[in-house]
Amino acid sequence: MTGDASWVPPLRAGRRPAGQALLGWLEDPRAPRLCRVTGSSGSGRTHLLAWLATGCPSDNPRTGRRVHACLPAAGLTVHSATWLLADRLGVAARTPAELATALHDGRPRVLVVTDLDQAGGGLSPEEPQLIAAELLAPLLAVPGLRLAVESTEGTAAAAVLAGATPEAAVLDLDDPRWTDPRRFADWCARLPGTPPDAAQVHPSPGLAQLAARLGGAGELDAAAPIAVRLRQMCAAWWKALPEELRPAVRALGVAERPILAEDWAALPGSGGADAVHRATALLPPHADQFSWRLHLEPLRAQVAADSPPVDDAELVREFVSRVPRTEAGQPDFPRSSPDMLGILLRHGVRAGLSGHFLSDPEFLVHADPGAVTAAFECAGIAGDALALAWQQAGPALTVLPSPAERAAVLRAWLTGRAPEACARLDALVPGPAWSTIWVHRPTTGAVRALTVGRGPYEDRIVAVTDGGVHVLDPDSGLDSGASLPRLPVVPTSLACGYDGVLLAVDRAGTMACLPSPVPDKLDRPATVAGYAAQHVGSELTTIAALPNRTSQALFTGDAKGGLRLFLNPFGNGMADSLPRYDAPVLAIGVADHRFGAFIVSGDADGRVWAYELGRPPAEDLFGRPLTEEPIDARDCPVTALAATETQQGIVMVAAWADGVVRLRRQDSADTVLDLRLGSPVRSAAVDRTGRVFLAVPEGVFALQLRWRP
Repeated sequence: MTGDASWVPPLRAGRRPAGQALLGWLEDPRAPRLCRVTGSSGSGRTHLLAWLATGCPSDNPRTGRRVHACLPAAGLTVHSATWLLADRLGVAARTPAELATALHDGRPRVLVVTDLDQAGGGLSPEEPQLIAAELLAPLLAVPGLRLAVESTEGTAAAAVLAGATPEAAVLDLDDPRWTDPRRFADWCARLPGTPPDAAQVHPSPGLAQLAARLGGAGELDAAAPIAVRLRQMCAAWWKALPEELRPAVRALGVAERPILAEDWAALPGSGGADAVHRATALLPPHADQFSWRLHLEPLRAQVAADSPPVDDAELVREFVSRVPRTEAGQPDFPRSSPDMLGILLRHGVRAGLSGHFLSDPEFLVHADPGAVTAAFECAGIAGDALALAWQQAGPALTVLPSPAERAAVLRAWLTGRAPEACARLDALVPGPAWSTIWVHRPTTGAVRALTVGRGPYEDRIVAVTDGGVHVLDPDSGLDSGASLPRLPVVPTSLACGYDGVLLAVDRAGTMACLPSPVPDKLDRPATVAGYAAQHVGSELTTIAALPNRTSQALFTGDAKGGLRLFLNPFGNGMADSLPRYDAPVLAIGVADHRFGAFIVSGDADGRVWAYELGRPPAEDLFGRPLTEEPIDARDCPVTALAATETQQGIVMVAAWADGVVRLRRQDSADTVLDLRLGSPVRSAAVDRTGRVFLAVPEGVFALQLRWRP
């Protein structure tokens, strides 16, 4: 339990011994894979783990002091917790099993989980246990992964974690040895209000803060268990609270999670801003120091015991009456707080009145996404188009910051299923940066790859699913119904030669060809591809064809970071003029540009490089030295690339393993647009009109871009 914590943020309330113990666990490779931080309500569990995550970032130069993701579990379900954690780890996953698989690469990772006991947002009391059993316990079986989890002793979630890792380290913050008495006393002396006798409240920061606002610790017995002292202090605080402020505190109890003071004042029965302002002087803030909740469990219990039962239906009516209105008298959700809409939704579920809200797409994209996810799951709505779309788009909706972005993604998954909901969402964001034209949802298994067709497939989209090859109309997404043979491999990369021959590469580096359907074709691209396969061998990772009407030029990438150009079956053409990188090439995009070709390549380190044949080999398309910097770099592997010359210039598409898609237009401003669909993009294409086609496992999305001037 050593470690110099002087470089991390200060740890107050005498908690340096606890911090050193936690750092010691983090730095010791022989330590148990699970550390459970426990203690009574108000013991500072959340604050301690947040301090660890802040002071030990994932890029810390001290490799033994790295926390790779922090998950605040309050209000989350198994699904939303999985989505949020996957995003923070830079991977794409819909389910705990997919997340565990994505992390099963042997890389060391440390995850921090706070507020596990608050999971479910009050709608699903069993959610903490479910998250522990279905998400956290399987993660503990992933090699190299370690967890620090806040969980109260004696709960079902704690029992699940203890069963998954019986040898777990346990840091009990009620144990006096983890709180320095002298430093704790110094901290108590500086608390707002009347500093309490430190010995009477040691070692609980929450107890000390409440005592200071009450005017001291009174007659607390320092020898009594912390749980007893907490109950006594909470009862004394409630008894001393002025009668006119009790409605404000009761209203705060209805919120169930931290909210800002302005939202507190807007709660039904709070008494308004003045009453809330007075109450904030008597009630310690949440651990973040700028929001409020009844964070001490004995205080919540005391307030609930001395209050009439909550009438959820009446609360819903009160909440609805307080939603701002437009001049036309319609709900003005953009002027509403997402947290307030989330509180309304939770009480609506309890009252059996959530159907109206869950069927309103405008409400959904403005409410707190975590509350919406929990409401859909707890309301038991099955088969509904909005519920299905929310589940499919959930990994993106959980992390996108604005209602406009959430509206575009939700509308994408609703396309072709719910026209009225799509129209509502279209009206929310006039002239969005991108919109969905159509979605092709195959019935023959997952989509594996796509490409823009040529030759007999000219200007159409060729997509490969688990069930076969499909030729799609670019305007409607309808399948032409062409009966094409199956590819002999499951492609991770797909290209179409100028005469319609399809070229595919699978994960093992095997190349396969599907001959042109036009009789008497020589299949020269297939001949070139055969030579390329022989030349590159099993190191082949990706393939692209030059998209003009006469050339059989093929570009390949390999596991050693090499790019090659094959022009004919007798040699490797200009292979030596293309660069070699220090990470496997995972995707290539090629545009027919002026008198040559514009090439983008992406690697396993997340970098995207641009290169133009016909320019000096040392320069990219933008005139920058090729060896200087990539045009894009993110901390996860590239999964798809595409580039095409349009009337607006070259349009590039890059996708990464965490689901981020970046669209870039070559112009003086180097215009960039980012989006997420909520599912990893396996393959991408751009046609000559600038429409973008993205292949995700569930289907093919056709997008129209609206570049800002």
